[in-house]
Amino acid sequence: GSEMCKGTAADASTLGSFQFAEEEFDFGTINEGQVIEHLFNFTNNGQAPLVISNITASCGCTSPEWTKTPVNPGEKGFVKVVFNSAAKSGAQAPTVTIQANTNPTVTRLRMKGSVTPKLAGAAAPAGPLKR
Repeated sequence: GSEMCKGTAADASTLGSFQFAEEEFDFGTINEGQVIEHLFNFTNNGQAPLVISNITASCGCTSPEWTKTPVNPGEKGFVKVVFNSAAKSGAQAPTVTIQANTNPTVTRLRMKGSVTPKLAGAAAPAGPLKR
C-alpha cells in the first residue's frame, strides 16, 4: 500500500500537457501607453487533446487570446497576451493563468518589464531637442 495518492491521480491518458517554448517574456523597458503583444507558443506533449477552458489575467491590462479548439498531441497552439501600459509605471509583471485539462490544472505565464511614465504635461518630442 505505498500508493499514497491513489484515487486522486488523474489518468495521464486523458490529459494534455503544455510544452511552452518559454513561460516568461521580458519586454524590457517601454514608455507608458505602449501596448506589448506576445505570443506564447506551445506544443501538446500529452496523450490527449489539450483543451484550454479559461485564461485569466492578473490585471485588466492584459487581454489574452488563445487556441480555442482542442490541440491534438504533438500539435501546436498559442496563447497571445496583450499588455497595455496606459496609466502604469514602474516595474510590471502581469501574470496570465491558464486553466486546461493538464496536470496541474493551472499553468501560469508571466510577462515582465518596466514602464517609463510620461512626463506630466509634456508633449513627447518627435526627435532630439535642439536648444
